[in-house]
Amino acid sequence: MKFGLKIIIPVACIMALLVVLVLGVVYARATREMQQDAVQRLQTADSVLRQFQTFRLEELNRITETYVFDPRFRAVVQLQEKGTMDFLLAEIMKEASFDVAAVFDADGRLFASARHMPELDEDWLNRFHQALVSTGSPDLTGMIFDAGAHAVEAVEQVIRVGGTVYGSLIVARHIDESTMFEYRALTGCDVMFSAGGQRLIRTLEVDLPDQTAGISAGNGPLRTDAVIDEQRYVMRQGMFDDRIQYTLLFSLEPSLAGLAETQTLLGLIGFFAVMIGVVCTWLILTRVTRPLVDLRAGAESIGKGDFSGAIPIQSRDELGQLARAFNEMAVSLAASRAALEETVTTLRDTRARLVQSEKLSAVGEFISGVAHELNNPLTVLVGYAQYLQESKLPASYRDDVQLIADAAERSHKIVQNLLSFARQKRPERKPVHLHDIIDDVIQFMHYELKTGNVEVIRQFGDDIPRVNADAQQLQQVVMNLVNNARQAIEDDRGEGTIDIITDTSGDTVRLTIRDNGPGIPEEMKSRIFDPFFTTKKEGRGTGLGLSVSFGIVKEHDGTIQMHSRVGEGTTFEIELPAVATADGDRHDRNDVKPSRAYRKGLRALVVDDEPAILKLIADMLKRSSIYADTATNGNDALRLAGDHDYDVVLCDWKMPGMSGQEFYRAISAVRACPFLFMTGDVLNDRMKSFMESEKTRIISKPFTIDEFHRALELEVGGGTG
Repeated sequence: MKFGLKIIIPVACIMALLVVLVLGVVYARATREMQQDAVQRLQTADSVLRQFQTFRLEELNRITETYVFDPRFRAVVQLQEKGTMDFLLAEIMKEASFDVAAVFDADGRLFASARHMPELDEDWLNRFHQALVSTGSPDLTGMIFDAGAHAVEAVEQVIRVGGTVYGSLIVARHIDESTMFEYRALTGCDVMFSAGGQRLIRTLEVDLPDQTAGISAGNGPLRTDAVIDEQRYVMRQGMFDDRIQYTLLFSLEPSLAGLAETQTLLGLIGFFAVMIGVVCTWLILTRVTRPLVDLRAGAESIGKGDFSGAIPIQSRDELGQLARAFNEMAVSLAASRAALEETVTTLRDTRARLVQSEKLSAVGEFISGVAHELNNPLTVLVGYAQYLQESKLPASYRDDVQLIADAAERSHKIVQNLLSFARQKRPERKPVHLHDIIDDVIQFMHYELKTGNVEVIRQFGDDIPRVNADAQQLQQVVMNLVNNARQAIEDDRGEGTIDIITDTSGDTVRLTIRDNGPGIPEEMKSRIFDPFFTTKKEGRGTGLGLSVSFGIVKEHDGTIQMHSRVGEGTTFEIELPAVATADGDRHDRNDVKPSRAYRKGLRALVVDDEPAILKLIADMLKRSSIYADTATNGNDALRLAGDHDYDVVLCDWKMPGMSGQEFYRAISAVRACPFLFMTGDVLNDRMKSFMESEKTRIISKPFTIDEFHRALELEVGGGTG
């Protein structure tokens, strides 16, 4: 066997083995992470399902309370007129879209009832009444109950007049397919309800395997793999009130398909890499072995006694030239190897940078998607939490309401920061408050700082002017510096402080970030801003944060300097040119509160596919004496616009069916009126272009009550009229 083949065959085998090993490791790791992600998603979905079902029962309970406290209803209960009560229950059932309404007397006997569903007969009502009484919990007024082939939401309210109990009112409605698909939209999983081994209702069209049928009460949630219609699912089960079993199924097929595509792509790349490696090895061996033939001829000449062909470089004959060329080649190879190592290092660093960039991009997309999903329910939570604060509550409830309001406001700020960091946009400079940027970063990093036992001390100067900058880029600079300080403190002592100081010097705004970490050695200070240079442990950074920050500050016509002493900490000073602003423009954002007072007789049209958003906005408008019509889609809104003249239209940007943009063009063709868009999506270039061309405004969800009225006043103006 030739020498070249002896080298090429082992090299090819080793490269092929490495490719197979890498593919196996990648597949195993990806599969494990996929399964862990599926389990976490099911845990989240389980919590969301239970919370939403609790919300639905509470909503049903609130509706029932309005009838229990209705004077007309109380009068009929006191008179014990069954015929009138039957008629009144039929009206209640029709008005509230109940499937059954019934009244039990004080002795627990069924007095009167009205129903739409035959399954909800007298026997069912007695069973539900007894089931609720048997719980022994005075706080439990409702539960999910089975009724034949249906799952039913039902509540019971005690009828008490003047301290005397006259009985109780029971109302119920069945859980239909639209509700099930709402569960699926909220949880991101397919949902099935069953009772006693019988499936009541589900979102998955195919038949489920036997392993999803029935769990005994008290066993808790179970997780198992299920293959349904040749598709693999991860399943989680639980119980409502020891009566109704629910099953959550999350499909692994999209992830498995993506994993298969990735594995195929990596396999093709590995195959071509092996082939290219074999070809390159063969070319190199051919070039290396050619001079060996001449050396062998020289050795044979020496073996024959021709000492004139000696290898030592003492003559200028062919062997001397070959030996000299060989030595020069060795030197050249050494130089080439050094150059190759430098190239490989550069390529490795470039690859690491690209990988980090892809990771950041993926994280940004994920954050944007999560924030968008939170915006609608968070808008409702923020709005009603503020209304609870403004209302006159008993003293025993004020602290609890304050906790809700604080949590809602914190969530509101977190979502706003998430959207701000997730948005991908071109640099856009405008006057910004440095304090606002710092607060946003600290709020965004609150969890990491808290768990890392790092305290941030703000020392903000008074009357700090604005700077002309791109807010997102400055956020990146502040985040890089604070994160570096946090990691240095954690690695060195496990706890510490970071001082953030702002002051002015002439026409310059100075930002100082100082930590009490380990400091930077003297020999490393000159390279601290070099790309790919890092003092962190392996796996803690890419060495790009400070170099990127240096470039951003320089692009903003500013300077950044570092001062450090080993054992005493590190200080970064950033100086940026201030922007000349009018008096009073140096305060924090949102200082000016909207008046919330509008001219009399205003009428508004509110369009949003989220009923909770519609109710919140209608309440806000009603409290400001603005009459509001609501619609959940563009077609209904167009019919309302044809019947009424509106002073302002508030419309969601993204809706099923007719979008907000299409609705705007349709209504503009009929009549012109002030238009305010609302969106929970990332404000992209297409939205901005539309707003600029049509001279309209948009308000991002989630918004506070003041933010809503501030935007509304820009459209219709303030004043009491």
